[in-house]
Amino acid sequence: VDAISGMGGYDLPVDKWELDILCTSSNKALETPPGLGFVSVSERAWEVIDRKAADGGRGWYYNLSNWKQYREQGRYAPTTMATSMIMGLRASLKRIIEVETLEGHWARYAWAQKAVRTGLRNIGFEMLAPDDVASFTVTTVCKHPSMAHEQEVRDYLAAKHNFTVSGTMRKTEGKAFRVSHMGRSSSKEYLIPFLLGIEEFLREEKGIDVPLGASLVGLEMPGY
Repeated sequence: VDAISGMGGYDLPVDKWELDILCTSSNKALETPPGLGFVSVSERAWEVIDRKAADGGRGWYYNLSNWKQYREQGRYAPTTMATSMIMGLRASLKRIIEVETLEGHWARYAWAQKAVRTGLRNIGFEMLAPDDVASFTVTTVCKHPSMAHEQEVRDYLAAKHNFTVSGTMRKTEGKAFRVSHMGRSSSKEYLIPFLLGIEEFLREEKGIDVPLGASLVGLEMPGY
């Protein structure tokens, strides 16, 4: 399972759902700089891995059997670890679990998702995914009817407000952009200027009379 943007952003019961292998990284909902990757392996998956040849064409670093063997022998890892990154991850997880609480962390992400989707809908944008299957950590937003290409709003936000917003790929390229609401970007400190920046784009670049603050309607929703 690809949980790069998901792990940490909501309840993901790996064992209960019998997920054999799940991958994630440090720089999304775990709120740590990029540089660490994590793999969760079930007992059933280990049986398959252990039945394969010693290397299985996986080399050294990507051979999960090597990592398992080192742990079973009481050694930390088969390679030099990014110690500073691991300490940073530890500090982030400590804050999430002991200060915010895991439930509070999930609630903040759920609140940010609703705030973004509600606010952008209120000024004329549509979301690519329906609410019942929407991600709690990132929202793909369809370009406004007044826009020829989604790059317009991304360029405006970068130039005027120093916000970096990603586009999409393949079938939706040019038709939608992605809004992250993970980490600090899931706080009012970031969401308010971001949403107001999109309002400003519609007024200044598209001549649409958007009432000031119309995109902020979701910020006062219960949950965070």
